[in-house]
Amino acid sequence: MRVRRCLYPQFIWDKLPVSGATESILRLDHIQPVGKHHDTIELTNYRLGEDAVMIFDEWLRWLLYDDFAEDSLLLFFKKEMEKIERIFDI
Repeated sequence: MRVRRCLYPQFIWDKLPVSGATESILRLDHIQPVGKHHDTIELTNYRLGEDAVMIFDEWLRWLLYDDFAEDSLLLFFKKEMEKIERIFDI
């Protein structure tokens, strides 16, 4: 539950659009380069939308620099979650 509330910069909780998947945790602290060989990756028809790419970039900035832009949507979400936690004592 803490991962869903964006409490850790190295973890992103998500529901992947693949059959059989319920939920997943992406570990940004395990990012590795992908090789050039054609068998290294599997191309799918899925891609992140512009908003999702923006959030992902903000998340990487949080992980790598422990910093947020002033107008960060991720920072806004984290602050709102903190308010909710205080109200409901989560």
